[in-house]
Amino acid sequence: MQDEQLKNSDLEDVNDVLKQIETSFGINFGTNELQHIKTFGELCDIVESKIHLFNATTCTSQQAFYKLRKALKVYTESSCITSASLLSDLLPARRRKLIWRSVEHQLGFKLDIMGMSSTVSTALVLAFLASLLAFFIDKKVAIISLVAWGLCTNFAAKTGNTLQVQTIQECVEKMTREQYIKSRRNPATFNQQEIFQQVQQLFIKGLYLPASALGRDATFA
Repeated sequence: MQDEQLKNSDLEDVNDVLKQIETSFGINFGTNELQHIKTFGELCDIVESKIHLFNATTCTSQQAFYKLRKALKVYTESSCITSASLLSDLLPARRRKLIWRSVEHQLGFKLDIMGMSSTVSTALVLAFLASLLAFFIDKKVAIISLVAWGLCTNFAAKTGNTLQVQTIQECVEKMTREQYIKSRRNPATFNQQEIFQQVQQLFIKGLYLPASALGRDATFA
């Protein structure tokens, strides 16, 4: 049942989402501060209460779009950037990482939008499984294989330039989700009406849950 999905989520994954909430909204949860929280709505209320900024009913997504477009225009040749624009057209593969680092500098925060390709990811999974199977043949070879796998995985993660989001719109959604306060034109403000949805989006992405499983009455335990 959908109303049981949040309750059945892995505690470590929930904690990871809570850390993302702290980063996105510039807040901190005290030790054991959330131990009495029972519902998703109660959590959202606490998040909102900890944001001590001026409430301004302006759209964060719209402001994030303008910030991103301004940053991109400095480093790309495209004169027309819309929400439907493809990042692959604005960030050519050969210079993608270099351009994006400059864009992040303009934005004032890091936004991880690149990673390894599906082909490389699949190859690494197969290599990992092969390393585990090697334990049944030669333990020494298996250990060496696992070390090599770890090094290759780390290298692929650092150098991969395959876009994980495809359009400007998807990038804006990621911005507002992961860096909500810094995505606003004035980081001394927030839109109180947006908090529930933004917290919900972090849980959707972090726990792979549908929005229907994250109503105010959804329980954690």
